[in-house]
Amino acid sequence: MKSEKISFGYYQNQEIFQYILENDNGMVVKIMNYGATITSISIPPGDNSRIDLVCGFDTLEGYSFEEYKANAPYFGCTAGRYAGRIKDGKFEVDGREYKLVQNDGTNHLQAF
Repeated sequence: MKSEKISFGYYQNQEIFQYILENDNGMVVKIMNYGATITSISIPPGDNSRIDLVCGFDTLEGYSFEEYKANAPYFGCTAGRYAGRIKDGKFEVDGREYKLVQNDGTNHLQAF
């Protein structure tokens, strides 16, 4: 297993990193720390080429051009434990309450 961390660009003056993970069979997964977005998954078919399995961009800028944003396909997005609204912007795990940003009235709306 190999892993690598590279700079993928900047968003709002914050550096975004891409993590490249490769297993012993040659499968490569690339994921950036901006929204845990999968930018690439590829496999070797056995003839020294690669097959891409997901849609993604080679640069951070690809995720911010106007046509992409207007069509909102969310290439490579990952969803957490909850997708959608969390009532009253809070939840509890093992007796501990976690408060979230109330960005949809009094609720928390998970968004990209």
